[in-house]
Amino acid sequence: MTASSGETPGSGPSGELMRGPERVREIVEGRFERRKEKWLLESLPGAPVESAWPLAISLKPPAERGIAAAFQDFEAWRAIWRESGAHGIVWKTKNLRIGAYKIPASVSLGSAEEAADWIGKGGVWRKVRDRLLELCARRPLLAGPLAKSWRELSSMDDADYGTLSGVIDFLAENPRAGLYPRQLPMAGVHTKWLEARRSLMLRLMRPVLGFGEGVKDLSEALGLLAPPKNIRLKLLDPAFRDLVGGLETLAVPIEEAARLPLRPSAVFIVENSQSGLAFGDLKGSVLIYGHGRDISFLGRLPWLRDASVFYWGDLDTDGLDILSQARAFAPNLRSFFMDKETLLAHRVFWVREPKACAGKAENLTPEEARLLSGLRRGVFGQNVRFEQERINWEVAWPAIKKLAEESLGGRSKAEEGFARESLLGDGSGQAGLDEDSLAEEK
Repeated sequence: MTASSGETPGSGPSGELMRGPERVREIVEGRFERRKEKWLLESLPGAPVESAWPLAISLKPPAERGIAAAFQDFEAWRAIWRESGAHGIVWKTKNLRIGAYKIPASVSLGSAEEAADWIGKGGVWRKVRDRLLELCARRPLLAGPLAKSWRELSSMDDADYGTLSGVIDFLAENPRAGLYPRQLPMAGVHTKWLEARRSLMLRLMRPVLGFGEGVKDLSEALGLLAPPKNIRLKLLDPAFRDLVGGLETLAVPIEEAARLPLRPSAVFIVENSQSGLAFGDLKGSVLIYGHGRDISFLGRLPWLRDASVFYWGDLDTDGLDILSQARAFAPNLRSFFMDKETLLAHRVFWVREPKACAGKAENLTPEEARLLSGLRRGVFGQNVRFEQERINWEVAWPAIKKLAEESLGGRSKAEEGFARESLLGDGSGQAGLDEDSLAEEK
């Protein structure tokens, strides 16, 4: 048995004897991690102290019978503690048959600071505690949120902490400043600084500014102006381009996009940028492209309501989850090139999806839901992904043009069950196989 390693002769905690410094460190560190938030709050002036100090950790010294049975281990254990230089060791004299022996009985720590020192975190403890004391002296409401912010307060350098302190004071004194983040009058603050500390700022400023738990938008919560979010559009119909001075590709704030005097018969939404850039002219059509998951703005565009809306994204679990989200904002939306037949027709271009998306995807058609299930279960292979950019464009573009033409004629094929058949046809000769057949084939 080696005392310093914490190994014990028993089979479990009840049999543990002769704890060494490493084992005690583990125990103190566990207590520290579980209780540091409470200990921080108890460090505030006038705060009630409920924790029992000193904190005593028994070293589990053996009885005389155990000493006699393993005397060399006993002596080695005593030597380790004599030479450890550890703080708070309580020695007791024990009269044995072979004489009187000073035995390390326990480690006694009188405060949270001593506990932190014992595990090598004293400097970090003092930094976090001093920052909490400083900020709470000006803003007592911050006590609870600051105590929950150990990770952030301990990792900030002095400059970053100074910025945080200044931002808190400014926002508390100017609750509706109406400024953009970069306009805040202190060094080091910008949009990325706030976004990188989004959770921290919401946690700290909620009790100070009084916004509710349901407020998640950082700019709204802090009373700041949010830079407008632009959406990317291509006006595929020359007649639409004439309405905006001949411009074809636009990146405009959502509010301005909603005011465009458009009445498209078809709106195409494409997940990735390069697929969207490949689109040419289509009468009566508008393209929204390159937004990935950031599609909540769809419900704010009034000219989508009377159009046939078509969505195209990557064929993998993530792409189908995004499709489901898009349909939540545009219920009349139909997918294209997102079916089993398209997937199988492009097997040579499959790549591996890093991690399957576990989203609920509640807005899929039955066909889309079956495809998602097959992808998740590995029916087609492990983590299969077909990126939309790799599609055979010579076949895809005529199919897209056909959708636009049918929308112009007021008979959208998507509304006639388009999702149940492939635009690309049976390119692999396997389109008629169901998932179970594919599993057997593999």
